[in-house]
Amino acid sequence: MIRAFQAVVDTIQVTGDVQPGQLASGIWEALITTAAGLCVAIPAFVGQKYLEARVDRYVVEMEERADIYADYLAGQTSSLGEAPRHPESASEATASGEAPAAP
Repeated sequence: MIRAFQAVVDTIQVTGDVQPGQLASGIWEALITTAAGLCVAIPAFVGQKYLEARVDRYVVEMEERADIYADYLAGQTSSLGEAPRHPESASEATASGEAPAAP
């Protein structure tokens, strides 16, 4: 586009007249450049979104595992991956003479 408008300016200075063909070549060049840029940008954008989603899944999985491990370290579970025990339900069961429920 810059070349096209520079050609228009040069022509106006020399002849005082502008030919449509001078603009058409510059517009054609700009359209080709834009299409080439989109051919590169669109796949790059899709790839970026794919990788971001993949990283987000890993982050969620790591957070879940960190929570399980923190609960394990705090003594709230007997082994990794089990549901947390509820201390109040175990103490109520033993107070009534029943065996505590299995976790």
